Amino acid sequence: MPSDDLDQMGPIDYLVVEFPGSRMTGEGLPLDQQAYEQQAYQQQAYAEPEPAPAPADDMDAKLAQLKQLGELKTQGVLSEAEFEAQKARILGS
Repeated sequence: MPSDDLDQMGPIDYLVVEFPGSRMTGEGLPLDQQAYEQQAYQQQAYAEPEPAPAPADDMDAKLAQLKQLGELKTQGVLSEAEFEAQKARILGS
């Protein structure tokens, strides 16, 4: 090939692949698998972590507070607006 042609070639204009014994042997498979695993690891690193589930004790405490809040509303101690505001506070914390 003349040197002028080599100067005009891009990064990969030609790819020559030789298979030993004119067949694939699978020697490149570990490299392909390693590249796949590295890509999967990098994608995991950018994924947002799942939120941790609320501890059972915390959930039990919230349920008790909501029950007490409902009783206060039933007794007429809290208005509907006060009940809703306190419920939102408990559930949001």
